[in-house]
Amino acid sequence: MRSSPVQRRAKALTGAAENSALVNYRRRFKTEPPLTLLTVAPLTLTFPFALITYLFVAHTLNAPDSALGAAVLAGAVTALVGMFCIGLVKDT
Repeated sequence: MRSSPVQRRAKALTGAAENSALVNYRRRFKTEPPLTLLTVAPLTLTFPFALITYLFVAHTLNAPDSALGAAVLAGAVTALVGMFCIGLVKDT
């Protein structure tokens, strides 16, 4: 199926706009910024979140038998969300 002239024009206009934005970005930033802090920060936050969760469950909720599982879950979720955000930033 052939595309209409309107579709071809829209494709050409969006392609030109995206290309100029990419050229402007490359002109301002010669290289990509280092992402080491972004990679390290979410992984270092897993321990404090797990520790706070452990203390909260064990003492405030009076459930020391469930505290370890809750702490592991909180640390794992923090790490997964952090790695997901790192992947999003690295892909763009």
